[in-house]
Amino acid sequence: MRLLIQSEDRLNNLDALRLMMAIGVIWSHSFALALPQGETIEPISILTNGHYNAGNIAVMVFFAISGFLICESRLKSKSLGSFLGKRVRRIYPGYMAASMIGVFVVVPLFSTACDLSLGQIVKTVWENLLLQNYLPPSTVFARNYSTAVNGSLWSIPFEFGCYLAIAGLGIVGLLRNKWAVSAIIVSCMVARAVFDILDKKPGLGIVGKIFGWPYLWVFILPCFLMGSLFFLLKDKIPRHPLALLGLIGMLLFLCYAPVLGTRFNECHLSYYSR
Repeated sequence: MRLLIQSEDRLNNLDALRLMMAIGVIWSHSFALALPQGETIEPISILTNGHYNAGNIAVMVFFAISGFLICESRLKSKSLGSFLGKRVRRIYPGYMAASMIGVFVVVPLFSTACDLSLGQIVKTVWENLLLQNYLPPSTVFARNYSTAVNGSLWSIPFEFGCYLAIAGLGIVGLLRNKWAVSAIIVSCMVARAVFDILDKKPGLGIVGKIFGWPYLWVFILPCFLMGSLFFLLKDKIPRHPLALLGLIGMLLFLCYAPVLGTRFNECHLSYYSR
């Protein structure tokens, strides 16, 4: 049986997938930055009836790849401290460099006014040590359709939170339990469905500020844990092009299901109202 995930790391093509997804993010964000309609007219968004675009599909893939690798890292780490140390070294140097370049280079260069007082500098460094993506008050990119300096950094605190979730599952002894991981994935997906049906996107105040927007968590965590589940099942999941085509077909059907249902009801009512 040909496996979806090859046993040898060099055959997994994870770097190639990451490159493709990074290009997808750049492609999708170019619409948000350059056009008043934003990503609503991005081709993948049109194809999926506005439910997804190349950028958020790329984010889901990024988190799934991360879930696969981080699960492997935790199971192979000698201790919890070793695992957390590697995760801090993975996130903080790049994140702090990117956020500080944004604050001290991009904001002054592309603002007509910005507050870089000592108080704001201290607050910026402190907030970003907490992965809060803080920027001092400014008029940066005021004429752009989007004023984000580095919008992609929003995912970093969620990424680190996923690392802590894997650490927690390891502590309670559930990380190797495929059924427990599957149950968490399904629970998050059900919660997301309930939020959407009720049209609720709870923020939970201070809890949301510390741990991140709950509505985003029930979108991100299933992707990350699905990657972890793939690692746990890597010796069992087959690779077949028909499976890929079937999943893509199911996705497109679900994206258009509400529209198809509405049109069916309209035709049904029209027939009986003759």
